[in-house]
Amino acid sequence: MADHPPAISRRQVLARGSAALSLHAPSAWEVTAGIGYRWPEHVHGELEIILPLAGGYRCRIGERVVDASVGQVVVLQPGDRHQDLLHGGERWAAWGAKPLLGRRVLPLLATSQRVRDDQEGRLRAAWDALNRLSPPHPAAALAREAMVVSLCWQALALFPSADFQEAARRMMADASTRQRLRDALRQTADAGGSVADLGRSLGLGADALRRRCHALLGQAPAQALAELRLAEARSQLRAGSSVTAVAELLGFSTPFAFSRAYRGRFGLPPSRERGAGNG
Repeated sequence: MADHPPAISRRQVLARGSAALSLHAPSAWEVTAGIGYRWPEHVHGELEIILPLAGGYRCRIGERVVDASVGQVVVLQPGDRHQDLLHGGERWAAWGAKPLLGRRVLPLLATSQRVRDDQEGRLRAAWDALNRLSPPHPAAALAREAMVVSLCWQALALFPSADFQEAARRMMADASTRQRLRDALRQTADAGGSVADLGRSLGLGADALRRRCHALLGQAPAQALAELRLAEARSQLRAGSSVTAVAELLGFSTPFAFSRAYRGRFGLPPSRERGAGNG
């Protein structure tokens, strides 16, 4: 396996429509499979482009087995379940990066789990040129870094711009909806309200509210509300409020119910927290 080039810390930014897309830590490498082997299935966290150089390349993406010959390109994107299926003797080039929109990895659409061959010649020429850059030329390291970045952008160009626009639209819509959900959670928690109150404030039934909380927060509505209430309880206790007063203020049915929930969340009874912020 060839050495990886030095890590590239700078981020290149591409504007597509209203979305600013950046590539984080682009890198490139070469692999030779000496023996047959099934690499354990794993989930990709970044965009990766695989260019077979000799012997083809066989893998499983999700439930689909992909057999790529020399002259084709395999595109893997964030979230793909992937497994190498090697018979030995294969050699391939690969490069990848995390495509980010803000701080989130952008899940590209449409071309996932497809073999692409429309830009193979251009990518192969760029890879060959990259490999010709080697010491002792003093500019080789800088030139190689620049070409790795260029290769990653060329690989990204395999995806139609409409994919970026649609993915960005969905992510921005999710971000707006997530913020509205968080605001409603905070207001409901501050008022000592219930999950039903939260649903009514958002105009959602119980099932729709549960789906939205799981999709955007990874939590059930009751869990999200409880965490906000308990965080506020901790602040109140540390400011000197009594356990009974905090339990009543935050809508717990009894001080005992509050104490049990508090201990479950923080690992100690609320009486131990009282006044801790004044020390």
